[in-house]
Amino acid sequence: MTETGAPMAGLSSSGVAMPAAGTEQRVAVRLAAVTKRFSTQIALHPLDLTVSEGEFVTLLGPSGCGKTTLLRIIAGLEWPDDGTVSIFGTDVTDRPANKRPVNLVFQRVTLFPHLTVAENIAFGPSLRRMKKRQVSEKVLAALELVRMPGFGDRRVTELSGGQAQRVALARAIANDPKVLLLDEPLSALDLEIRRQLQAELKDIHRRLGLTFVYVTHDQEEAMSMSDRVVVMSDGRIEQAGSPVEIYRHPRSPFVARFLGMSNVFEATVVAVADGWLELDGGSLALRAPAPAPLPAAGGRVTVVIRPDSFDVAPLKAGENAAGDVVGEVSDVRFIGSLVHYLVTVPGRKWQVSTRAGSADVLAEGTRVSLSWRDEEVIVMKPG
Repeated sequence: MTETGAPMAGLSSSGVAMPAAGTEQRVAVRLAAVTKRFSTQIALHPLDLTVSEGEFVTLLGPSGCGKTTLLRIIAGLEWPDDGTVSIFGTDVTDRPANKRPVNLVFQRVTLFPHLTVAENIAFGPSLRRMKKRQVSEKVLAALELVRMPGFGDRRVTELSGGQAQRVALARAIANDPKVLLLDEPLSALDLEIRRQLQAELKDIHRRLGLTFVYVTHDQEEAMSMSDRVVVMSDGRIEQAGSPVEIYRHPRSPFVARFLGMSNVFEATVVAVADGWLELDGGSLALRAPAPAPLPAAGGRVTVVIRPDSFDVAPLKAGENAAGDVVGEVSDVRFIGSLVHYLVTVPGRKWQVSTRAGSADVLAEGTRVSLSWRDEEVIVMKPG
């Protein structure tokens, strides 16, 4: 899936990115009004997306949202019904996969079982009729990059899942792609190996300066690795932005719910004054920073309170907390550094997360008071 004869531009012999002085960031991938249908089902509604050179962009969304279809269209494995695909300014909409300067790392490892690790990595460069010495140097550099020096003579059947995926990544990089596409490459791995490879992938991206387009349904993976996250739903882009931006400023209830265990509910605007909203959430009165554009008094809005915006304190028998919400812990999930609580109050259940630290973990049935930071309450148009 890569054009012939293109060297791994901008790399020193050690594999470290060497950007040219004075160069400006270019557009690596541009999708314009791309649509895709399968029979009567619309997989992608008309969408536009631009990925800059050197960016790590992740397509994030639930199963069936269209993210893998979009990646395969960039790769040339699917054809759009409408719209155009450009890579570094060249229209590749009608080009087959092997004529595009991209490589795709699949969710399931697709190594040749009858070849050694080195022979797998050398396969693409050899097809391009590179000299043997160049191929050998490229294989050694790729193995160093994925932290597998000395593995060249191994059979791929002798590799663990994490090692096999590293080799698949090395093989893709050895083809000198201008854009590297990754379709949930870590989803089949153990949690510990997955987290280790997440860090390694980010490090490889930093060292190579390559453009990465990554697909996952794992919110934590997307948030921890990406420069920019593109949240998708039902074949549409719901929001694109930095991980901090989409977490703190979701533009739709879907994005708010999908990124974390958010508390999302509707409220009525009571008053607008001095950059703050007074809200009526049924049995709950709230203050929140006013969004732009300002909603009118009496209008309905959607309110989001993140689980980590809460302070939770246990109450003694008969004790009440003036001004706070009082409820009962109905579920506890301890995950090491964090504790997730479900707190039930009349007519509502709150998702609450706290740092575990050295404090006691509250037991189910504990009466607690809840308070939250007004400045962290998010208000948006109802979905």
